[in-house]
Amino acid sequence: MVYQDEQRLNHYGIDYFVGRACPECMSYEMKILRPGDMGACLCYALGYTSYTQVQVMFGIPNDNPRWLPSGDHFYAQAQRVQAKAIRTPKFVVDIGAGRGELTAALLCLGIETVAIDPAPGAAPLFRRTMMGWPSGLSIPPLPVNFIARGMYDGLAELASQGKPVDTIIMCESMEHIPEKEFDLAWLVAIEMLKRTSGLFIVANFINNHPLWTDRTGYDHIRAVDDTAYDKMSSWAKSVVFRQGSHLVLQF
Repeated sequence: MVYQDEQRLNHYGIDYFVGRACPECMSYEMKILRPGDMGACLCYALGYTSYTQVQVMFGIPNDNPRWLPSGDHFYAQAQRVQAKAIRTPKFVVDIGAGRGELTAALLCLGIETVAIDPAPGAAPLFRRTMMGWPSGLSIPPLPVNFIARGMYDGLAELASQGKPVDTIIMCESMEHIPEKEFDLAWLVAIEMLKRTSGLFIVANFINNHPLWTDRTGYDHIRAVDDTAYDKMSSWAKSVVFRQGSHLVLQF
């Protein structure tokens, strides 16, 4: 098992994921995907190849990538994206899944998805999402496909099981993972994706780039910048899309 700093991870309790006055928490209370990052990842996983297509799909204003819609829900959003899909993933891994919104959207479309997150607050909230978000919609509670481990350990577990992973998503998570762990996990990820000609997708709000380490000592603990993206892109068969914080690589 790759070393996990439990003292650092303890900062990611339930309070980190809910209740703060920010789009990340507000969207969860609204039971929606944040269009600019989560919605974008869903689009890219289903074959969209530009942020412009994402903007048109969700109506994201040019001057407000953090915009949140009203009067919507995650299942309707997912259905609209699926209606114009040109790719259907067979097995998705959602790394740093947190509360599980993106995993829920993929699962409700019938796409096998497993979430990975070592944060103590993520596990109970993920279960709450899978059970509660489908309530009142025409879908049953969703499976709790959750691995409470770090990126490397989670991917290594799936690799040992021979899972046919063809899509790996990191939505607002790369900056929270120790660089040494990411580098080890990256080697596992690309071997998985080479077997399936799969996609590796990274996104934050598109103008949140570069992201530097912060002063907390636990939150943004590594830089996510063009140097990192250049290095990742050099391993890929092709760069499907790259703009700001959004990176879609095919292997």
